[in-house]
Amino acid sequence: MVGLGVIGAAISWRLGEGGQPVVGYDRFRAGHPFGSSHGAARIIRQAYYEHPDYVPLVQRSWTRWQELERVSGRSLLRQTGGLMIGPPDGELVLGTLDSVRRHGLRHAVLDAAAIGQRFPQFRVPAGEIGIFEDLAGVLRCEMAVETLIRAAGRARQPLAVVHDQVLRLEAVGERVRVHTASGTRDFAQVVVAAGGWTSDLLPDLNLPLTVERQVQVWFAPSSPASFAPTKFPIWMHQTEDGQMFYGLPAMDGKSVKAARHHQGITTSMEHLDRHVSDQDRAVVKRAVAEILPGLGSEIAQSSVCSYTDTPDLHFLIGRLQALPGVILATGFSGHGFKFAPVIGDLIADIVLRDILPPGLLATARFNL
Repeated sequence: MVGLGVIGAAISWRLGEGGQPVVGYDRFRAGHPFGSSHGAARIIRQAYYEHPDYVPLVQRSWTRWQELERVSGRSLLRQTGGLMIGPPDGELVLGTLDSVRRHGLRHAVLDAAAIGQRFPQFRVPAGEIGIFEDLAGVLRCEMAVETLIRAAGRARQPLAVVHDQVLRLEAVGERVRVHTASGTRDFAQVVVAAGGWTSDLLPDLNLPLTVERQVQVWFAPSSPASFAPTKFPIWMHQTEDGQMFYGLPAMDGKSVKAARHHQGITTSMEHLDRHVSDQDRAVVKRAVAEILPGLGSEIAQSSVCSYTDTPDLHFLIGRLQALPGVILATGFSGHGFKFAPVIGDLIADIVLRDILPPGLLATARFNL
């Protein structure tokens, strides 16, 4: 297992529970801020505008997160409800409606006035609408990664963690040679869940992946109680010009997270600018001021993370034709965290039973 962020940790847990011994490589310790698995909290939602085929997967994942809570004794998942807001003919609203109707999800369609009555924190532009779903909420991000690694270490076949940097992968006969900073080791199968570093490990394959810089901002409202998880849902908003923004309640009782979804600059992990500028913060401030005036403009903290994107923004999962012993779990395009346990199940199906992943997510769509 190359990479022990949320995806690699979840895969290790599901493989170990399936009886497969796993050696997990990661040069960083769990909870590090250098990849895509940090930032305290992540959204989980079932009303999925990106594609209705994700709905059954996120439903399975929701159940797996609950299972992880039971086996660990930790609270990782907080249901808050979710509100998707935008123009009636916009991608967010149309896609959300398609997914909830196709899968019979409980939801309510609200006009701008109804949103303001139900959630007075919002000031929605006239003419926009919102779709509210009950089964949405927040995952405690860094705690979830730590809990997954702990569960993998206690699985039927416990995870063996190696803190070493993987440099590249090479086919040697029917096995895969893992070259690390401290040496080499051969394996029958290698799963790569290395996020933005994936292409660096397999440079000759020209993988269809790009790294996108993203900025997260936490506001410090004067009345944080108004944004408590019991009063304020997770939300997404598509603006008139097509930009997407999202936010979460005040999980710590003090600060409220908001960010832009996509439209960050293309970069690499080596050259990722981790400094948050005033201009970065201003983009989020302007968007938040439009629909959540009560958040104010005081910033408690901000940070940089990365998305690893595919051209169609769907995940990239499956064996590689050029290296059949290598299985990819990457390209999560800024919306993969919530799916981590079910991605673990899909990868376990490939490793243990050679069951192909759903076509929407498969490496085969790019002839890899």
